[in-house]
Amino acid sequence: MIKREKIGWNIAAGVLNIINAVLMLVYWPVAMSAALSDGFGGTNVTTGAVAFFQVINVIVLAVNLIALIVSHKHQISIVGHILGIIGDVFFMIGGWASFVNLVMSILAAVFVLLQHPNKKAKATLMNQSGQGPQAQN
Repeated sequence: MIKREKIGWNIAAGVLNIINAVLMLVYWPVAMSAALSDGFGGTNVTTGAVAFFQVINVIVLAVNLIALIVSHKHQISIVGHILGIIGDVFFMIGGWASFVNLVMSILAAVFVLLQHPNKKAKATLMNQSGQGPQAQN
């Protein structure tokens, strides 16, 4: 029987995906206010502000990748990690995709924090409990 356990990497990935979603929600107001400040004040804060969001995004991407590998080894569904990775990659391509990353991060957090077994593990559990198609023969 497959032991149902909570994996720390999944919890970390889920929490970071929630944080990333909040950051993507405020990305455009922060970037625009920094750009306006640069335009009117002659400063150069836009680069730093955008770099902050990119660094956080890369950290979330790295944790999602590690958690994907660990989840696959423990036969836990990897759908949430894949959604998170797709959203993070879109945002890395360009800041215009912050809304895509926002939606993907929310969905990723929900799927990752569920930590349910994948189809292979579910089939194994059903066969071991006598409920599968082989048990009826």
